[in-house]
Amino acid sequence: MPGPRPVRRVVAAIALAAAAPAALPAGSAGAAAPGGSGVSPGKNGPPVQRVLMLSLPGTTWAALSRAVTPKLDALLAEAAVGSTSVRGIERETRPGDGYATIGAGTAAAGIRGVEGLADNVNGSIVSRAVPELDRDAKRRHRGAEIGALGEALQQAGVARGVIGNPETALALMDHSGVVPSGEVGAGLDPERTVEAFQRAWNVPGRAVVLVEASTDELVGRILGEVDLDRDAVLVTAPSDPGDGIHLTVAALRAPGERPGLLDSATTRRTGYVTLPDLGPTVLDLLDLPRPDSMEGRPYEIHPRTWAGPPVSRFVEADREARFRDRMLGPVAGTYVVIEILLSLLVAYVLVRHPGRTGLRRVFDFVGLWLLAVVPLTFLGAVLDLDSVGPYLALVVGGGAVLAAAAGMLRGPMQPLAALLALLLALHVGDVVTGGHLQFSTVFSYSPTVGGRFAGFGNLTFGQLAAAAVLLAGIVAYLVPGRRGVRLAVGILVVALLADGLPFWGADVGGVLAAVPAFALVALGLSGRSVSRRQLAALAAGGVACVGALGFLDLLRPAASRTHLGRLFEQMGSDGLQPFTDAVQRKIATNLSVIPTSIWIPLVPAVLAFYAWLAYGSSFRLGEIRRRAPQMRPAFVGLLVAATLGLALNDSGIAIPAMMLGVLNPVLVRLALHTDELGAGRLTPNAPGEPPRSEPEGRAVDEAGAELRVGEARLS
Repeated sequence: MPGPRPVRRVVAAIALAAAAPAALPAGSAGAAAPGGSGVSPGKNGPPVQRVLMLSLPGTTWAALSRAVTPKLDALLAEAAVGSTSVRGIERETRPGDGYATIGAGTAAAGIRGVEGLADNVNGSIVSRAVPELDRDAKRRHRGAEIGALGEALQQAGVARGVIGNPETALALMDHSGVVPSGEVGAGLDPERTVEAFQRAWNVPGRAVVLVEASTDELVGRILGEVDLDRDAVLVTAPSDPGDGIHLTVAALRAPGERPGLLDSATTRRTGYVTLPDLGPTVLDLLDLPRPDSMEGRPYEIHPRTWAGPPVSRFVEADREARFRDRMLGPVAGTYVVIEILLSLLVAYVLVRHPGRTGLRRVFDFVGLWLLAVVPLTFLGAVLDLDSVGPYLALVVGGGAVLAAAAGMLRGPMQPLAALLALLLALHVGDVVTGGHLQFSTVFSYSPTVGGRFAGFGNLTFGQLAAAAVLLAGIVAYLVPGRRGVRLAVGILVVALLADGLPFWGADVGGVLAAVPAFALVALGLSGRSVSRRQLAALAAGGVACVGALGFLDLLRPAASRTHLGRLFEQMGSDGLQPFTDAVQRKIATNLSVIPTSIWIPLVPAVLAFYAWLAYGSSFRLGEIRRRAPQMRPAFVGLLVAATLGLALNDSGIAIPAMMLGVLNPVLVRLALHTDELGAGRLTPNAPGEPPRSEPEGRAVDEAGAELRVGEARLS
């Protein structure tokens, strides 16, 4: 039998929302790279004999666009290019941090006071920073091995040299801190730089030499010594420029390779690489094995169809990322404040002025607006909004329009269903079409932070999981019987697949949190009890799902594997150490984030509002559960997912805060419309029972019978 007209409207809204992300334009430099579509450098031409690492600390694409650099421009025009996320350990990367990270192939930190302790000794360079750097790397549990690149080159018999400031030694020194040739010192003049480069470069056999170049003329003189038919040139800017956090320049010119765009298995996003990828790229060019300690992956080259390097695109990408970083605090802070004020004011009105219809309508609209603005924050980057005015117009004005449109749907649940479906469909549709909306957006991730470049971030998981469980409960409420339960379970399955599959969301912590939480919701909606043994089985099921996803990731080409597949790779060679390092690192990061997070006040505020609805004078939560029992397992599942998300991810309190931020407007609307729940629809019935009419249901209630649908009895 076809559902009621409001249900059909909700279904139509879901379909429309699912189609919307696919119609959005894809950014050229920010498009997620298809798995395995790139070409490893050095594989199309003759073997590379020597590699020049041309270092331009602090150089951004914007700076290059303003400078007159004909020699460097000519090189970049024939190279594969991209933007480098230089984020290592600290928020702002200094040259010492950058060179230590290049040498380790994994995020590492330089240490002020010792990173520049390098001396010229009989034509060699000796760094005295190794003991301190080793101790610091072990303390951070990232598995970084200081000097891994230099050690791998030394064991392969490849000559090494560095010319520049003393910190450059950290990039190519071996485990003992030695670089066999070169010259370091503050402010080396061009003549000494060229002479030192010639000595290090013109040696028999293979060689890798890093040179800090301060002028375009010096770049030209250095390139004059390079045979581009046999040698490769890597351009890197291993540190932030000093005026804040930026994306910096990356380029690769290798024999036999055509101009293109760079990415790596680390980013899986065309046009972006990370600093830890540089060391593995050097080894890949020389056809040498990568040490297991290196988390970075070699550059991949994708063809480009326009002439010359896409400088304007990289400048715009940097601007968008920096705009996102600037807007995160104000937008998140305002969102948190409005959420808290809304719950406080609604509680006050329900106690002191329950008959004030005007106030109730205002707060109801604000709640719907809060649900509507979350998906709109993801449209700023794809619409190229990088100024405050247009961005606020989109979020504030667009949210008002969506809230008003949703409010026109009849019934207490239908507006919530439409907005939750929009949020869920936006994320699912986006991630299966390349994840364009996840990049450089306020409630997702940024390339300047460098933690994630593809798939779902932690805040997105919070939105996805909250929307899925709440929408599942609402759909089960709107569509009686087993059909509603099946639709609800389908929503949960779609959300789980979108979040967990390695070629889509690739969210390990999200799967661990979602599997038991979603299973609790599904069991509750089907009216089944859950024992402690079953709870343990659900937790084990989450672990098993992660294991299955990891093995699925291992079956993919190495260049396409996510961080989960790379973790399994490391565990295959080093046992459980990479896993325990990852756990300790996440715990340390979580603890460091919690005290300073802007999201902290939202969690106790929403939980207090939830508790007041449950145990306050009105007992509205009990009435909501009685009239719409399908919402009880949804509430339980959301709280379980929020708790596990806090424990299993490194974003700390932000995950439960985001989930509670989605829950709060739902609680507000249900609290304001409690009396309307159940009206004009079939009284909820247990799966398999024939639907009861409204009068019959009322009679059963008066007799004191318990409504059983959706009651997840935890024994």
